[in-house]
Amino acid sequence: MLASPVYLERSGSLTKASELAQHRLLGFTQPDTLNDWPLHDAEGNLVRIVPSIASSSGETLSQMALPDLGIVCLSDFMTHGHRRVDRAFCWHQVGYAPAAKAVYYHNTALAARILCFVDYVIAELKNKPFC
Repeated sequence: MLASPVYLERSGSLTKASELAQHRLLGFTQPDTLNDWPLHDAEGNLVRIVPSIASSSGETLSQMALPDLGIVCLSDFMTHGHRRVDRAFCWHQVGYAPAAKAVYYHNTALAARILCFVDYVIAELKNKPFC
């Protein structure tokens, strides 16, 4: 979940998920499950936001968050470059990461290489911070 420092300065920072309703939230038009943010409400459920501004493109949402238009929740690969340049762009991280899946054709000639690669990726991603 990311917001620019200017947006947070102007609109106020957040300390709990219930405060999201007071902010401009940037979300997806579809699928609706992309509007389930990795924060837990009082009952422990993931928070489903109602976007103030919606797009079908994560890149569009990222570009809207940069000039202070609101708070967005995007995958790490879409925001990593911005966060490397300006660490303040990272607003909040939670201990939630969606499952990653390795999809491949089962082929015994390639199985050893594939399993080696999957093991390598697991080892590299384990304990990596979001920000």
